[in-house]
Amino acid sequence: NALKNTIDLINYNGDMSKDLFNGFGILNQKTYLISELNKYIFLCEKEYKGYFKNGKENGKGVMKYNNNTNSKNFQYSGNFVDGLREGFGIITYPENYFIQKYEGFFKKDKPFCTYGIVYFKSGDKYEGFFNEDYQKDFCGEYFCYDPVSKTINEQYFGGFLADSKHGLGKIYSQNKKGSNLMIGGFNSGEKEGFFEMNEYA
Repeated sequence: NALKNTIDLINYNGDMSKDLFNGFGILNQKTYLISELNKYIFLCEKEYKGYFKNGKENGKGVMKYNNNTNSKNFQYSGNFVDGLREGFGIITYPENYFIQKYEGFFKKDKPFCTYGIVYFKSGDKYEGFFNEDYQKDFCGEYFCYDPVSKTINEQYFGGFLADSKHGLGKIYSQNKKGSNLMIGGFNSGEKEGFFEMNEYA
């Protein structure tokens, strides 16, 4: 194993060729830390069901993770290249996590790398672009969910920079009296310059 003082226990059921996993298969891998007293301490577990090439996950597959804190509900379904998540995929997060689901693109095993959709446990939703630090960036649409009315009560579409509204954008909001549409510029989350506002009863 690449980690020092660890050992992997592997159970594989599927196609093989040249003594490597090739084709369709189901892999269960548990990783243990070997303590100074030669005791095995459970670190993590992964279960993969999908396609392999030359011993590594390649193509479509479903990976479930368990790292001693998250439940097996932490799951990735999508494309793999040489054992890494690459291309389009979906992550479903555990119940105790603030994100419910991510649908989008992966690059070298990292999500939030270009474009995707994030569903938050609060009911909020973001669809758009991300920067290398996983922040909302360039352009996107954010929906704010109101738990009292159980509806989307505010919607922003426009520019983002490092997780903040930036550049030209529009905000559509609703309340008991009616709805508002506001169009204008933002600078690091603050309104800046000329704004046009329309109210509808």
